[in-house]
Amino acid sequence: MDLGVALVGALVIVACILPFIIMYKTKKYKEEQLLEELKNTASEKGFLLTNYEVSGDLAIGIDKTSNVFCFCKNVRDNKSQEFIRLNEVKKCSLINLKNSTGSQSIIDKLALSFEFKTKTNPSISVVFYDSEQQLQLSKELQLIEKWYSIINQKIKA
Repeated sequence: MDLGVALVGALVIVACILPFIIMYKTKKYKEEQLLEELKNTASEKGFLLTNYEVSGDLAIGIDKTSNVFCFCKNVRDNKSQEFIRLNEVKKCSLINLKNSTGSQSIIDKLALSFEFKTKTNPSISVVFYDSEQQLQLSKELQLIEKWYSIINQKIKA
């Protein structure tokens, strides 16, 4: 009888833990695929990512020798990729749109906006988070602040 109870207990524990393991593995697989896609596209364009990061549905990287910022995002099969030569960028701005109600403020959109030195190139916004496309904010705020700092160091150099 003790063996039966232990077996049932073990099966219940496995049944409870298994969905979390599957979700984790699926998330890691998708992140690896997204990073591979960014690396392959960058390689096709002649860039080598020397510093990169993946979080959820976005992959970001920079080629320090070519001074190129690389961005790839995949939300609900909506893919966007940007390759921005930082030598051509005049200014990079952090966009943090909030919806304030009383004492609370909710982030609606996080993006980096690139303004180029030549007026022929239109400004480009790279969206890290949009509340209309994603349900919840995860690491995007920390990520955008980190990369905003890296990009501005490269622009000023």
